[in-house]
Amino acid sequence: WNVLSKTEPRSIYQGTDRVFALTFSKDSRYLFSGHGSGVVRKWNLEFPKIKPQIADSRFTIYALAISESREKQPNVLVAIAGRYNKLSLWDWFNRRIYELEYFSQDWQEDKKFSPIVGQNQYIDSLALADSQNLLASSDNQGHISLWDMDRIRQCINNTSAAIAKNSDRSRSKTDGLGNLIIPLDCNDAIIDRWHQGHDNQPVRSVALSQNGCYLASGGDDGRVLLWPLENRKRSPQYQDGKIIAEFPGVRINSLDIKALDDNLFISTGDDRNRVRLYRVNGSDENNNAKCQ
Repeated sequence: WNVLSKTEPRSIYQGTDRVFALTFSKDSRYLFSGHGSGVVRKWNLEFPKIKPQIADSRFTIYALAISESREKQPNVLVAIAGRYNKLSLWDWFNRRIYELEYFSQDWQEDKKFSPIVGQNQYIDSLALADSQNLLASSDNQGHISLWDMDRIRQCINNTSAAIAKNSDRSRSKTDGLGNLIIPLDCNDAIIDRWHQGHDNQPVRSVALSQNGCYLASGGDDGRVLLWPLENRKRSPQYQDGKIIAEFPGVRINSLDIKALDDNLFISTGDDRNRVRLYRVNGSDENNNAKCQ
């Protein structure tokens, strides 16, 4: 839909592969769609006759997000997340898929055995704030994670340099669509991870403000929580988050957050077909001096 010209919508895909996630590039030239088959399609909206570029993540996709940087390589990375707690990054320009390890906080604390990950464990939501090089994710085990995109790019560059030294690519894995699949060793990419706030219930949606100073979350417990961030981590004052709204028995499926002047606006959608808008105003949340 072009809401400015008010023209009739045009369809760009009419297949049978279920669409679970959509995201635009910042300039709106490209639209990325994540599908139940694990396929990601990159649509050129300026030239609709061009066939979409395709990658296969090999897992059901529930969330997409795009990180764009003018200064650091790779400039554009499409974060892909979904079933089996999988998290990958697609460098579509160089046609590479980097697979990032994702483990629960409990396993990281003892590391006595490998975690068991099944088809009923999945990452539900992704959000990005490129101004802070920050990626947020949430899963259906109740975890919220903050990732350092700058560190992830460093890991990608280190891995790419190691691959360049090894000219034999005959043993390299591909997705069958021309994309090289590369496991990424980047254990220190997680800045903060927690499961407080939503009573260990699934966190269906997370969103970051444009400046990366605030994170909002919603889940199966019916809570809408606000998390002020300091140094890209939870503020010590709000380790359990600040409750903005609470509807027991009503699942919060999606939300977004925008910072405007001295206000934060949080919009939500729930499984009772209700859309709500909250305005947060106050010195405790909005004068977050340690996050500019």
